[in-house]
Parts: sequence; structure tokens; C-alpha cells
Amino acid sequence: MPLQSLSYRTDIVIDDFPHRWLPLAYLYDPDLPLFPTHYFHAIQESADAKNPLDSDRAYGYVESIRLSNPSGAIATVVCNQQLDSPSAQPFRRAVVGEVRQRLGLGDPVTSADVVNTFGGANTVANALLARLWTRIVANGYGDRLPFGRIWDPMLGLARWVASWNSDGGRKGELIQTHYFASRFGERILSSGELPQVDFYLLPTLEEFRSGSLLFSFPRFAHLARAVKQDVIP
Repeated sequence: MPLQSLSYRTDIVIDDFPHRWLPLAYLYDPDLPLFPTHYFHAIQESADAKNPLDSDRAYGYVESIRLSNPSGAIATVVCNQQLDSPSAQPFRRAVVGEVRQRLGLGDPVTSADVVNTFGGANTVANALLARLWTRIVANGYGDRLPFGRIWDPMLGLARWVASWNSDGGRKGELIQTHYFASRFGERILSSGELPQVDFYLLPTLEEFRSGSLLFSFPRFAHLARAVKQDVIP
């Protein structure tokens, strides 16, 4: 049975999304406008995360964000699961958790994380950090900055490797990340009137680390076997 298509669009309310963070939510990139960067792949709560069935998977991307009054935002996601269905609540909770991570709400940076960075003879530099935080960060983005699993762990691993092998900055990193996903991920199409984007599904980090045979991901499984057998030059 093939992996499900992206078939549903759902709004997710994020009550604590700071309005000032909107410019920091890079859902797409001008050089790769069909490659959604806020990709997610979650497994429903009751499933075996190391060996999930295809029916246990919820995957998709954040399509858009609009601010809500007086605070927070509404994130519109495109997904293979009908998240508004009562029977899909385990999927919805998992997806909401991933979306919050993509938006940087999972582990935001606060002034307390920064202003006591230095110790010993360099402690005096903390006063400068405090002033910079107040004048730049607090003034521009509030008293928090997005941080955490802003990238899906598997897609983020490809992005991290690309960052060490690119002379083109963010543009080069994203082009390499897209190339990796398109060569080793499974292409997932959209159904109905949903837009056709460059969406390639990778296994979750948990099932990859478990040594799963990755039957649903033959191209990635081939790569994993090649690496294990040390046949890649």
C-alpha cells in the first residue's frame, strides 16, 4: 500500500506565538519556493515509534501563518491526516507538538540564557550581552527568540551536513538539503485542489536509529545499507 497523499488542510491555533516572530518564520525560500521548510513527520501517540505502520504516520508542512488578535497565530497545515476528525486526535496532538517545534516555541531563548554566558575573567562581557539583548532582541522580537527543533530531525540532519559543505550560505545549504530529500525521500503528491509542492518523506529519526528495515522508504534504506557496508566513496 503506497504512502498516503497530502489530502487535507487544517488550521491549528497557536495561542502563544509572539506577533513579532512572524518575520522569523521562514516557511519557504525564494530560490526553492516549492520546497516547504516547515516539514513534519509525526507518529501517533499509541504507535511503536521505532517500527510504525504507515497508518500511524502524520506528515505534511506548515503552509501559512496568520496572526490572530489580540495575540497568537493560526498555522495552516497540509497533511495526510484529517486532523479535525474526532478519531484523529492522537495525530493532531502529535502534529501540534511538531508545528510548535518548527515555529521555535519548543525551547525559546530568553535573556536568562544569554546574560550569564561568560564566567571568570570574562564575566564583564555579560553586561554587554545584556545591553545588546535589551536594545536589539527585546526591542525587535520581544523577550524571547525562536529556538529548538526548528527543523525536523531527519531533514535537519541533511541541512546540518549541508551547512558544512556549502560555500553558498543559506541558499547553498537549502539547495543541497532539497537535493538530498529528492534523491532519498519518497515523493508525496497532493490530492484535490491542494498545491503540488516538492514534498519528499523521510523516515523518522526514531525508526532510522532503531535499525528498522524501512520498507516504506526503499531509497533511503538503500542509502543506509550502502553506508553500513562502506561502499560510498
